[in-house]
Amino acid sequence: MLGMRGLLREEPVLICKKGMVMLRGLRHIILQCVSLLKIFFVISLICFLPQVLFFVERRRDGALKERLEQEFRLGIELLTQEMVQEVTQSPKASVGLLTHNMPTSSEGGIQVAMLQQKGITVNKVAYPVKPESSAVSDALTYMIYDHRIDAWRMPSKEAKEHMYALDASFFNDIDLLLVDVQDSGMTYHAYVQLVMQALRASAAAHKPIMVLDRPNLLGNKVEGPVKHDGVSQGVPLRYGMTIGELVQYCNSCLSDAKADVHVVAMQQYHRKVPSAASVPVQKGKEYAHSLCALLEHVAPIDVGAGSEYDRAAILLPSSVQFPERCWYQLQVHLQQMGVSCAQYRYYNKHKRRFCRGLGLQINDMQTVDSFAVALTVLDFFKKNGVRLSFDPLFDTTLGTCKVREYLQEKVTREELCRSINQDLEHFYRKAFGSFLYHPLPQVALL
Repeated sequence: MLGMRGLLREEPVLICKKGMVMLRGLRHIILQCVSLLKIFFVISLICFLPQVLFFVERRRDGALKERLEQEFRLGIELLTQEMVQEVTQSPKASVGLLTHNMPTSSEGGIQVAMLQQKGITVNKVAYPVKPESSAVSDALTYMIYDHRIDAWRMPSKEAKEHMYALDASFFNDIDLLLVDVQDSGMTYHAYVQLVMQALRASAAAHKPIMVLDRPNLLGNKVEGPVKHDGVSQGVPLRYGMTIGELVQYCNSCLSDAKADVHVVAMQQYHRKVPSAASVPVQKGKEYAHSLCALLEHVAPIDVGAGSEYDRAAILLPSSVQFPERCWYQLQVHLQQMGVSCAQYRYYNKHKRRFCRGLGLQINDMQTVDSFAVALTVLDFFKKNGVRLSFDPLFDTTLGTCKVREYLQEKVTREELCRSINQDLEHFYRKAFGSFLYHPLPQVALL
């Protein structure tokens, strides 16, 4: 009897111990499952969160772009007859127009037609002409349409005397100069020279200028060397400002004689979200022009002029020993910097030689630093045994001799970067008061 009682007392204890062991095992399994779920959640977060954020950002940018396209207006669209009368203090002001493209009709083109619809009579239209002898020039002349005699006074090879400078005499029979110019965003395209000539002529004639603002085609990046001589001194290679901001900066910081400048600012302009209405179609191979223009004055580099990738390629003559693996490495470098590349080969008819290399496309200039990419390409060629030589226009295009001296090992990389970065920061401080839109331009330091 005593043995039976002992067994009865021990049986609940054994059952209890087995239950405890089972509970511990179940708890361990649950903890393992929770740990696996945590790991799965973290991996899912890492894999899918960027895609979700990218989708949300694209939807937000798409909504912003759609809104801006609906509300965006160029300066010329916002100009009114009352604005002209207020600036000139005249009910029947005589107006001149400085534009970037040659009017295609005797009436002066679409811009003149838009102004006439607003009741603004344009008596003169000036179109800048760069001398054929120079790719980069500080001297611009103009074709002028005079409505009083209903004829163009046009330059021609047979009549050089018809080339006109934009000076104080241009203002003799007008009360106001309207500037409606589509800027390219790079100093080597001579828009700074155009602006400086207009400001000096306006100041000398004591007549006002009204700038009808347009976007910068290359966005808001500020990069590259700041010019220290010539008409464009004090302006970086890529300046990230609209034409209205550029005129204000040149007038306040660069011009000795101050002109009476008025800017008709754009409505709902956003530097980082250019709308189809605000910026002409300018992408892909066309964006690559801003990069290849910095390389075309360096031998033996060929930029594909006249080819499928017209001035949008980085090529070397087939006679130059440059292995395929090097082209592949360069392609990887450029793609990491936002430049899409494709293997390309063509025959240069002018120089009668085959060239091979990379055709370029840039789909978003906001993500690409043209000067940094050009410097990377030149560095890469030099390190891989390509002998580089520079024509005089290389220094003129970049606005400094220091890049050439660096590639010729006359100055160090550190000295080049320090000089360019200091100049860019100094420019930005001076130009800050001229900015009209948000977000502000971004300085891309080396």
